[in-house]
Amino acid sequence: MDFGLSDGDGLTGAWLAVSLHFYWLNCGFFGEGRRWLDRVLALALPDDVRVHALWINAYATAGLGEGPAAIRMGEQAVELARKLGDEELMSLALYARATTALVTGDYPTADACYGESVECYNRVENPGARLFPPYAARGMTAAFCMDAKRALELGELGIQYSAPRGEQWARAYAHYALAMAKWMLGDLDACMLQAADSIKLHLRFNDLSGFVMVAELLAAIALANQQTERAAGILGVVERVWMEVGGSLLAGSQPWLVPHQACEQQLRKIMGDDRYVEAFTIGTGNGVSLSSAAEYVLSGRDRSGPLTKRELQVADLVAQGATNKEIAGRLNISRRTAEVHVDHILRKLKFASRAQIAAWVAEKN
Repeated sequence: MDFGLSDGDGLTGAWLAVSLHFYWLNCGFFGEGRRWLDRVLALALPDDVRVHALWINAYATAGLGEGPAAIRMGEQAVELARKLGDEELMSLALYARATTALVTGDYPTADACYGESVECYNRVENPGARLFPPYAARGMTAAFCMDAKRALELGELGIQYSAPRGEQWARAYAHYALAMAKWMLGDLDACMLQAADSIKLHLRFNDLSGFVMVAELLAAIALANQQTERAAGILGVVERVWMEVGGSLLAGSQPWLVPHQACEQQLRKIMGDDRYVEAFTIGTGNGVSLSSAAEYVLSGRDRSGPLTKRELQVADLVAQGATNKEIAGRLNISRRTAEVHVDHILRKLKFASRAQIAAWVAEKN
């Protein structure tokens, strides 16, 4: 690329840089992508190359927490794409502009641009694998607007589009949108399942920012379940992983940073600074690689005991003699989910029967 950008008109390097957009944006290399694309945009470029460089750099810049600069580039990309009348370029430019709006907390603009991006996508003839409609991102926007029903609908649309095509990156964000929706609706079991699916897909691409978004949600769930050490540990993982992204923590973005700070403040209040820092430090130690970070945040375990809060609830009901069907009704979960919880409890406690669970609960109380 260095040779291609320095030789002649630089177009060979420019095309190579914009062709690597998935690598820059989706595999954890915002900072490196931004440096190359800044060089590209300093050249005299054909309009179509400039649109590509603008939308890619707008997205990367938003991910690094530089909101105003990202918005400017996103607006320039949309304006130039409209001038060219190219539906594919319009879909991509609008997608990037919407993302700059989402990261800066401008939800109405984000929703409108994602919606128009979908419309442009639908007018592209034979789009193939070059681009995809941003159902998942629009679902995330709906979730941040506290519209759980719409987030569910859009997240499911994202899955319906991605799954039969074998597409996995956008699907990871669709699972994240569904996890947020389930969290708002109080279905913590379904939320955890969606979050786990999202993280496992993010791992395949080394998508650091996507991983961090889901981890933040898991920290909130842990706090709600009174798993304070686990919640603080996950925040430690988040900070360590974000160091690899560069830029400000969580892109300095209102949708993610405000809940992050509120979670930290509440944990410090509950735990005290010393206990919080100790648990946080354990988390940072588990964030040295994305695989170890994922294992930690998906463990579902609090250092204070072997069972999660929901598993303790199930164990108490088992001790009361409830069947799996009765447990499902009491906790408003599916019978299959109740069976899975009981199985997890037996394995974690190394028991062979429900009677042993009942005895353990009686001894514990």
